[in-house]
Amino acid sequence: MQNEYDIDNLNPRSNPYADGLTETRNLQGAKGEIKEDWRLNNQEKYLMNKTVYRIQFQPYSSEWDHEHCEFCYEKFSEDPNDLHEGYCTEPINQKGARWICPKCYQDFQSVFNWLLKEE
Repeated sequence: MQNEYDIDNLNPRSNPYADGLTETRNLQGAKGEIKEDWRLNNQEKYLMNKTVYRIQFQPYSSEWDHEHCEFCYEKFSEDPNDLHEGYCTEPINQKGARWICPKCYQDFQSVFNWLLKEE
């Protein structure tokens, strides 16, 4: 069963990857809109105008069995308590790919101007 969570009530102070993410950040999107959110942390430097694919998570090696959402740090893995599907940049499901959970994709798609493609 996929993990259900309320992104608005996540506490960034309890997340080991969210060091310093306790304030709201602003981002002017690709289409000029302003987005304010604690999950924004300079992702525009590497995720603006990218092509993304909605896929099932699969570990790309035996040494690397999980990934995290680039925004909220929700975990993707084969564990029943983690996310199993999300949005992935190229190289698809391989080292160097960036993962975005469905909720963050929904919240930031228009700001980051992502192009959704079928695999």
